[in-house]
Amino acid sequence: MRKGFIFGLAVFSGIVFSPLKSLAATPVYIVAEQGSVFLGCVNCGKYDDNSLNNRYSTFVNRYEQQSIYNTYGDYGSRYADTSACNPNATNPPMIIDENREILGLLTVNRRIRNVRLYDPRILGACQ
Repeated sequence: MRKGFIFGLAVFSGIVFSPLKSLAATPVYIVAEQGSVFLGCVNCGKYDDNSLNNRYSTFVNRYEQQSIYNTYGDYGSRYADTSACNPNATNPPMIIDENREILGLLTVNRRIRNVRLYDPRILGACQ
């Protein structure tokens, strides 16, 4: 299960994984499949049904298909091309704001270039 947010800055092989704390001004969401699959709200309150901070939310359940915490699912496994936890994923989840502007990708793939990368391990995923 998730250990909570760690808002540090991690640098891997010269690629900066940005801290999600800097996104806290407005709601920030995780989506997959070009935005057609909603995977939760990163910085919503702990009572919000869509929040990754709500331990009862569908999106933090490790057995739910639409969860980055499901190590066998499309968004949390080490093998799915759409997973935040696949080091070779070419279509990982996106981080978007409330205006659907893409802020970056949620991925452990350090080879993706020209986009801001957010490490899912700071959310307790990919453990």
